[in-house]
Amino acid sequence: YGTGDLVCLDVAGKQKWARNLAKDFGAYDITFGMGSSPRLWKGKLYIACMTKGASYVAALNPADGKTLWKQDRRLPAKDDGPDAYSTPVIWQGKGREELLVAGSDHINAYHPANGEQLWVSGGFTIKSPYGRIIASPAVSAGVIVQCSANPGDGGLGRAIALRAGKRGNITTSSRLWTLERTTPDSSTPVLLDGRAYLVRGNGITLCLNLHTGAKLWEERLAQGQYFSAAVAGDGQVYILGTTGVCTVLKSAAKFTKLAENTLPGTFYATPAISDGMIFLRSENTLYAVGK
Repeated sequence: YGTGDLVCLDVAGKQKWARNLAKDFGAYDITFGMGSSPRLWKGKLYIACMTKGASYVAALNPADGKTLWKQDRRLPAKDDGPDAYSTPVIWQGKGREELLVAGSDHINAYHPANGEQLWVSGGFTIKSPYGRIIASPAVSAGVIVQCSANPGDGGLGRAIALRAGKRGNITTSSRLWTLERTTPDSSTPVLLDGRAYLVRGNGITLCLNLHTGAKLWEERLAQGQYFSAAVAGDGQVYILGTTGVCTVLKSAAKFTKLAENTLPGTFYATPAISDGMIFLRSENTLYAVGK
């Protein structure tokens, strides 16, 4: 919660444990409140906190909530830059795994077992006092894409693609391409079939060659705002707007719209895909769509 409370329930809804991270690790100082989700992965619960106040990455034992490791995270950034709303992401490739965290005008990677920093990249500073990172890292086996943006499509943003699996300061050594234009603010891109799909807040969607950054197509989707991340499965890309319009695209180098479906409500949350089902949550309703 935005209070710093972290609570674990069992499947019946009974509380197993609770702790307050703001009391344990320091008070939050962030403009729009905490937006990062916990990441559960192979027996550890990963928490990222990036604010003008407390800033750290921690791994907890999901069974009892006790801290397994904690690394302070204070990287150079000014104005609203230290604030971040992204969620930690696991990268898998070449026989190893990394915990990726984006915020404070940087993206870096930690060893999931012990919190050792493996690499870091800068380059995400936005020429605005309100520039900050909301989108989480988008990952493939070989390439990682990260966006930073001006709020509300208010000016130039930046998307950077990095060659995955490297070590040290990779700001320049592992950079594949940079996109300097209005980029997604809240919406995390999705990478599929050698292409990157980026959805701006106004619904204009870019499809880029993942390895070169070359634009393959650019199209405007249904009217309205777009905050949720793009998701993909079975060769299709799903893009959900706040008005409840979900556009289904074929994963292809040419723009191909397969369907456009509408659900009642206002949608900010990202759709979740599991076992052939898509779950979509409006402000007051949860929908499950499947066969």
